[in-house]
Amino acid sequence: MPEAPVLPIIASPNPYGYRNRITVHAEAGKVGFRGVNGRDLIDIRSCSIARPRSMQSSRAFATIIRRMATIHSAIRPCRPAVFFRPIMICGKLCGD
Repeated sequence: MPEAPVLPIIASPNPYGYRNRITVHAEAGKVGFRGVNGRDLIDIRSCSIARPRSMQSSRAFATIIRRMATIHSAIRPCRPAVFFRPIMICGKLCGD
C-alpha cells in the first residue's frame, strides 16, 4: 500500500479566543469548570480559548450566582446553596 500524502500544517491566525461555547457549573456560590476528577469545581476568572463574549457572559452569570448564594446563606445558613445544573454559554451572537 502506498503512503498517503501529508500536507503541510497551517497554523491558525488566532490560536486563542476561538471557542464559541463553554459549559460552566455553579454550586455554593462558585461558578467554574469541573476539575480533572469531575468533582472539584474550579472557580474561573478567564479562559484563554473562550471567545471574549463567552467570558463576559460567564462573569455576569458568576456575579448573579454569588449574589444569590449570599442571599441564600443569610436566609438558610444551614443548607448549602445549589442553584443550577451545568449552563452552556454561547459567545457567538448575531454579527459575529
